[in-house]
Amino acid sequence: MICCQRQPISAAHSRQQGFNLLELMMTLSVATILLTIGVPSLQATIQNGRAATQINDLLASIRLARSESVKTGRRVVLCKSDDEASCTTSGGYDQGWLVFVDLDQDATLDPVEPVLRVQGPLSGDQVLSGTSGVDNYIAFTSDGFARLIDGSMQSGTLTLDLCLPGRGKRAIVIKPTGRTGVETVEASCS
Repeated sequence: MICCQRQPISAAHSRQQGFNLLELMMTLSVATILLTIGVPSLQATIQNGRAATQINDLLASIRLARSESVKTGRRVVLCKSDDEASCTTSGGYDQGWLVFVDLDQDATLDPVEPVLRVQGPLSGDQVLSGTSGVDNYIAFTSDGFARLIDGSMQSGTLTLDLCLPGRGKRAIVIKPTGRTGVETVEASCS
């Protein structure tokens, strides 16, 4: 009598074809946990990057104004602008700003004055405002010092009102010598 012989099972037939329900549920649970932890962290990273970019854009424009004033021997002004064509005294720097050579030294852009840089509005709903002294414009003279149109020294702080949890707010500090720096302002985020 011939005994039943087992046929060898090939490797292709021994592997499963897909997931069972338990494996699928476990995978979805792990993915949900990772997303729950990762998304807020990613949002904070995006906000931090946006704040850094916006502060760096303004800082670059301030440094351009200072270096051009020294290079050309003329007064150069950075003023806030709501239309990318003229200076304004309302609102904040988040509307945008202009950098121009102030030939008549009145801190107002005139048609004959060369514009060095135009910055449009900041993205998002951030507010970028200045303290008294730098609330409308920042002007640099040929010696690189920040001075108001009456000749007195100019200094102040420009603060980006985007509160970064655990990091406060970013601020550009302008010293009378014309030097600038970025600082973190303590703030409670609500």
